[in-house]
Amino acid sequence: MRTQPDDRAREIAAIHIMATQLGLDTADKSEASAYRTMLRERGGAASASKLSPQGRKRVLAHLRSCVGPAQQRPPGGWQAAKIRKLWKLLGDAGVLRDPSERGLGEFVQAQAGMSSPNFLPAKDANRVVEALKAWCARKGLSA
Repeated sequence: MRTQPDDRAREIAAIHIMATQLGLDTADKSEASAYRTMLRERGGAASASKLSPQGRKRVLAHLRSCVGPAQQRPPGGWQAAKIRKLWKLLGDAGVLRDPSERGLGEFVQAQAGMSSPNFLPAKDANRVVEALKAWCARKGLSA
């Protein structure tokens, strides 16, 4: 099934709009950014313009599920979920002194100046995700 150029442009615009609503920095060209990671994991390419029609559909479905019907950002968005996933990975490996939510809050406070990943701006959330991914890499854990 071929999509029309107008459909492609609309889908890419929708991806950018919803990603921005979720606090993802679509202008960050870093391959390790939360936005590019989400595109690769859900759509198979690190750029919205390079997604196949099926990849765009998968990314749009994921973003719609995150944004929800009221077009509101879910608590913490997917970046907060990624932060918690990485924190749990480190906790399960026995690397953390305090693997609880309180320990995560202290880590996030030290990294970004806020006590919860739920309210981090995209740039700060990306910094926390990258710090956790680097920590996982140093410990030999696949993030």
